[in-house]
Amino acid sequence: MIIEIAEGAELSKPLEIRHVMLGGGLATCRNRVVAGKGVKADILEVFSGDDAAYQLNTAIDYRVADSSEIHVMRVINEGAEALHLGSTTVKVGADARFEHFTMSAGGKFIRSQSFVSMEGENSDADLFGASIVEGNRHSDITLKMDHAVPNCNSKEQYRTVLDDKAEGVFQGQIIVRQYAQKTDAKMMSQALLLSEDAGFFNKPELEIYADDVVCGHGATCGELDEDLLFYLRARGIPMEQAKKMLVMAFLAEAVENVSNEQFVEALETYILERLGIAA
Repeated sequence: MIIEIAEGAELSKPLEIRHVMLGGGLATCRNRVVAGKGVKADILEVFSGDDAAYQLNTAIDYRVADSSEIHVMRVINEGAEALHLGSTTVKVGADARFEHFTMSAGGKFIRSQSFVSMEGENSDADLFGASIVEGNRHSDITLKMDHAVPNCNSKEQYRTVLDDKAEGVFQGQIIVRQYAQKTDAKMMSQALLLSEDAGFFNKPELEIYADDVVCGHGATCGELDEDLLFYLRARGIPMEQAKKMLVMAFLAEAVENVSNEQFVEALETYILERLGIAA
């Protein structure tokens, strides 16, 4: 489907795009959201399904016109046997802001990839995400941020929690074209391993052709802090509960980047339920 938001419109409530898979099989879909000049909108994408084995190939294309502000929350909560291949492409105009958050906590094999092109000056694009991966699941986050014009900012921050024999992948690329001076771009990926059998693979890339820029990337991968666990245990909190509290705190730092307070509350509630913590 194609969704067009008229120039100058301000949506009073989030627009929800929901994908539901039932009974197995293969489905492919492609959507486009075209935001006119000066639009302000919050968009919620939800992916869910039953426990039958199925594959979903999905693509969504965002066209963000000048002076628009678009906030997107993407929740991937597929069935236990699902294969999810999702692509997001974004073109950002001048004096605009685009914010995208991905919550991945379901499915057997998940690949979520984003391709963002900054095509107008004085714009911002922020991409955040949080993933919970356990069992034999695989979760892959891939992004490409293309700065094609001067005076734009971008920030990417993703956090992943892995348990059992789960695997996670983060591969991010920032490209700064020759004429994209005054670019400020940052990228960070952080993983928390709860099991010795879990694995996480990082591949950050910077490709810079301009000389007046501020760019950087970082990646961390580690275990739960034993001192913090001891602190909580010393106050009578059971071990499993203490671990869940630290996991929640780790993921909450990514969630708190989201501008929409309703989205933040919904994400925190979802994570608490996923971890089995009473709100």
